[in-house]
Amino acid sequence: RDPWLELGDATYRGRLRFEPVGEDRLRVVNIVDIEDYVRGVVPNEMFAGLEAYKVQAVISRTYLVYVREMERKHKADGFDICTTGHCQVYRGVDSERPLADEAVEATKGQLLTYQGRPIFSAYHSNAGGVTQPVDEAWPGSIRQNFPYLCQVDSPYDGEAGGTGYGWCYRWEREISGAEVAQRLKARGKDVGAVQELVAARVTATGRVRELEVVGAAGRARLTTPTEVREVLGTP
Repeated sequence: RDPWLELGDATYRGRLRFEPVGEDRLRVVNIVDIEDYVRGVVPNEMFAGLEAYKVQAVISRTYLVYVREMERKHKADGFDICTTGHCQVYRGVDSERPLADEAVEATKGQLLTYQGRPIFSAYHSNAGGVTQPVDEAWPGSIRQNFPYLCQVDSPYDGEAGGTGYGWCYRWEREISGAEVAQRLKARGKDVGAVQELVAARVTATGRVRELEVVGAAGRARLTTPTEVREVLGTP
């Protein structure tokens, strides 16, 4: 077998590079073959199933190449892609599975491209029945730059429960007005006691893009989907 390296409780292929960060910290970078990297991602991002794993392998491989060669969002950090949900969840050898390995091998080298270039192959747990255009999902994006990230029906999202992923399709959260007020205040928006929440802007797919919070001492507008989620504590 390939030589494996252990770091803490985790095991990795390839090589490990240690870099000083500040005076008392180290950054550890795993230098690994693309296909081995994909082996360590696929089981973390997709439910078990050969065809599902094949799809995920192509998507994850494409995403790596896009981030590494086009977006280059971690260039200043000294590595190509991170190991968390900020990019893709990578856990090395410990997350590899035989069925996923089979899928990676069956799709070896395959990428999704548009006009000869790897696409931004963004993916998510569940679309709730319909996807969003890129500028709705990421406000500020230019839709014509990503024509392949468009609104399409996603009719099988409701099947998530049968695969153990029902939590990402239907969920409930409870939050008090005091909690909302506190989170707003931490953002420099003090509205006093919360009286009402108003969906100030709803997207074509029925999602709240902007939310207005009405309080005893004023109003505050949450203008991005991320801000809405963080203030309400939703997925």
